[in-house]
Amino acid sequence: MNDQIKVSVVEFGKLATGNKPKRRFYQMQYRDPITGRKKTRSTEVERTGRKRERDAAEKAAGKWESELREGRYVAPCRITWADFRERYEDEVLASLAATTDRKVSGVFNVIEKHLNPTKLADLTAARLSAYQAKLREDGAAENTIKGHLAHLGAALNWAKRMGLLAKVPTIDRPRRAKGSKVMKGRPISGEEFDRLL
Repeated sequence: MNDQIKVSVVEFGKLATGNKPKRRFYQMQYRDPITGRKKTRSTEVERTGRKRERDAAEKAAGKWESELREGRYVAPCRITWADFRERYEDEVLASLAATTDRKVSGVFNVIEKHLNPTKLADLTAARLSAYQAKLREDGAAENTIKGHLAHLGAALNWAKRMGLLAKVPTIDRPRRAKGSKVMKGRPISGEEFDRLL
């Protein structure tokens, strides 16, 4: 089916001397063989009317056609954070335990407070790293941060499986320094030690 894809360079609006064209850049377009709809994207090559720029636009169109035919092109994610959250809560959290639902909703609320994403794609690896730093600054325990990242990672993986996200950002989870131990309980007092003996 992908071998039917043919990308061509198109121009919207006439390039008149003295007047700016409707679109500043050459566009490239193909007809989706499944839906029959035309898909258009900018070549980012300015329309000057010269052969050199037209050839550069043709080259960009050929590259995009190659990516489409080989399945390497992934369309940018356009879903908003609010739409993603609503779908995740309706389709996933509704079937989980009430405590899990509350925990994930709490994680999403904290993400909105610190990162305020407008689109799901706004959650990049760099922003998630800054999110961890902000949680530490607010005094959150490492296990709390680890829990936040686990729930967020599960949600982002679900978004990728549903086709809402092209690529899941890398999430660096906190690790305890080698050799350091977490104290389990308090040390016993001298009197308690004597009673043990």
